[in-house]
Amino acid sequence: MKNNLREEKEVVFDGCMNVLSLPSGWKAITPKKNNATSEIIVLFIPPKASYHIILKYNKTKHCELFFSDHITGEQDIIYSQNAFFSHVINHTIALVDVLNKKSYASNVIKFLITMEGGGDILSESKRAP
Repeated sequence: MKNNLREEKEVVFDGCMNVLSLPSGWKAITPKKNNATSEIIVLFIPPKASYHIILKYNKTKHCELFFSDHITGEQDIIYSQNAFFSHVINHTIALVDVLNKKSYASNVIKFLITMEGGGDILSESKRAP
């Protein structure tokens, strides 16, 4: 994807500034912190879509990404690790953005990201039946 189609967004995790590279038009809602669980929540919202991505990050350094479908109300976990990797978040959102542009917006997009040998492997993207 060309750099002029990406926008950098600053997001704070554990007092550290992280810069995420989002597709043009996407919004990153200011993180909220749940004082009871020390959980930080960020919503990544694409333009004119029927879904958004939820990032949850807690004090034990556990990071999860969820795909949330506005039509069905389903939330599917797409990433879960004991660390925050901004490049994984960037790749995940870029993949979801590309799939949406190919008319997958009305379907629940499921895919898995794993970390092996320091490289991320994007595997299996499906349309729900």
